[in-house]
Amino acid sequence: RRAEVVKDYLINRGIEASRMEYEWFGKNMPVYNCGTVPCTEAMHQLNRRTELKLGK
Repeated sequence: RRAEVVKDYLINRGIEASRMEYEWFGKNMPVYNCGTVPCTEAMHQLNRRTELKLGK
């Protein structure tokens, strides 16, 4: 849902929807794997992210 909110925000700011795509990773691609190491609250926050990739 977070990625959809970011996409809607960018559309409302004038970016064409056809120029964007998003993919949800959920717990599949965390920055920190909190299952194998103890994570701080800051580490958990980094796992809650939206990544934007810009191309030509």
